[in-house]
Amino acid sequence: LATGLTLHRGLYVEPCARHGIDLIEPSPHQREVLTESIMAVLAGVPLGATRASLSLLLDQLVASGARAVLLGCTDLGLVVGGATVPVPLYDSTLVLAEALVQRCR
Repeated sequence: LATGLTLHRGLYVEPCARHGIDLIEPSPHQREVLTESIMAVLAGVPLGATRASLSLLLDQLVASGARAVLLGCTDLGLVVGGATVPVPLYDSTLVLAEALVQRCR
């Protein structure tokens, strides 16, 4: 899950493919919900409704076969962090920070 621009540019497609990971991209409607949610966070809108929308989106992705979810936008971790979903959630910001710490050791 990421902004429309990130999805359009395919930032995660090649690195995931190199590791045998197939991506499920959100449908156009799901992208719209995702963009609205990200914009709401940036605008400082209370997170309750945004959490509900993203929770439904996560459930839809899992139902369509997702075995993990990549939170590819820094703002998504703020909203989705701690969500209860039956698949692993990977916050790209945390993954990057952990990789950087490991590399610096």
